[in-house]
Amino acid sequence: SLSFNGFQGHILTIETSCESRWIAETFGSLIGLNKVWVDALKNNSGWYWDSGPQQNCIFSTSSNCFTSWDSNQPSTQSNVAINLNTQYKFNTLWRTNGPSINNRVIVEYSVISSQSCCENAISTEVGGCERQRIWRNPRNLNFYELIVFNSTGLDRSNALSIANKRVWSTTIGQLVSFKHPCDWLWLTQMIDLQSEIDLIDYSSFSLWIGAQKIFSSWKWQDNCDVTMFDWQLNEPSCFDLDSIIIKQNKWETQSSNSLTNGMIVEYVVNSISCTTINSGSHDCGTIVMLNNVNWEKLICNSVNEHIYSRRTVPNMYWYQSIYLTEFLMIHGQYYGHLVTPTSNCENSIIATNYAIDRGWLGGSLVISSNYTYGWRMGPEDGCAFSFGLKPNNKRLNNTFTCFTYWSTIQPDYGGSNEFNMEFYQTYWNDVYLSRTNYPLVEFSKKWNVKNTTCCGSQDFDDCPIGYTTICPSSEITKYNITVTDSFILASFT
Repeated sequence: SLSFNGFQGHILTIETSCESRWIAETFGSLIGLNKVWVDALKNNSGWYWDSGPQQNCIFSTSSNCFTSWDSNQPSTQSNVAINLNTQYKFNTLWRTNGPSINNRVIVEYSVISSQSCCENAISTEVGGCERQRIWRNPRNLNFYELIVFNSTGLDRSNALSIANKRVWSTTIGQLVSFKHPCDWLWLTQMIDLQSEIDLIDYSSFSLWIGAQKIFSSWKWQDNCDVTMFDWQLNEPSCFDLDSIIIKQNKWETQSSNSLTNGMIVEYVVNSISCTTINSGSHDCGTIVMLNNVNWEKLICNSVNEHIYSRRTVPNMYWYQSIYLTEFLMIHGQYYGHLVTPTSNCENSIIATNYAIDRGWLGGSLVISSNYTYGWRMGPEDGCAFSFGLKPNNKRLNNTFTCFTYWSTIQPDYGGSNEFNMEFYQTYWNDVYLSRTNYPLVEFSKKWNVKNTTCCGSQDFDDCPIGYTTICPSSEITKYNITVTDSFILASFT
């Protein structure tokens, strides 16, 4: 019975992968671990939408329809609810529920009054409409987009047609070209970082780029000669293959008629003439940063050789801060993530310099049944460090292996919906998902190589005599680190 601007409301229906992703990222921080009803019912023909533009559409029996069932689902129950926050990498999973269960409700107002069943549910470019995998190259300021095709894949001609129809900020897309070796190195780092964020190994995908053989010469889409290569072992092939893909961050020859997993689209903001820069040794520099935000001074920890900073505006949710910080990198060897202090020394360095009021930590509740808290990113990703609520919270397994710095009245789970962790006046606190805060970033060396000891061996040590938090000039010079009001800028040569 609800209406908005003349549009009739109905219980949520999720008909496309893009809608599913948007619902999760928009409402996940507000819903927490609670479930949300979707208006799906079951009859003898299968599961169908009971309202919305595709009312009465049976979506469970056709491969052309979008579904997002959890493992071992659907069961025999007659209604469907979704969980928006199964892990910090947001996902929507559908599970059947009995009609007597109390779940949250999201009201949807559909602009389109009716659609054919499963219309546009499975797009040619899975994830393309989400625009979540776009990066900006700080060397040439062009934008790059990773597009993953559906399971059938696309040949080069169809991929090129789609690329040339895409627009980003008024700029028409094209299959990517590499006019400088540093642009290629930067892209491989972005693919690896996106793999960490999405928990999908994109480097194992076969991806179209803009190189194609014309007669006997390799050319980019703009007809410039390809002057640099990064071939796989035993490439280029002796066979007469006319195109190039990237896979495992190397180049392979491929027939243009082959089907690949996806492509890299480039949006050229600053076009340059054809160059003669070749493969070889180039100092490609430093920090990669995509986000137009303000950051404070860098602090260097001489004990563990980590680097820290803080965003100066406290208006970000925890999951947004994850995406923000994981797109940061220094010199290809320091990877960004929300801070994970594992010693008294590290905790005091961060708290003293940045946690004047509040700031996000990289930890959260991981098991609600016994209130287990753990780190969710960085070298300690997956390490649990405490369980139980105040005043009886203990370190894991009732031992003192792991460092913690909870306030004396924390964690308290806040009436069943405080999941994430923050600094609050130097101490740790569990807070609501709906809170916004300062993102605190830590740069760890190769944090995709996990810390197998989990909590380390010097968790309770104070900082040793002579330690420093001043980034030495040699480090600043080495990494060409420049902090500006627009972004942390990478300096390339």
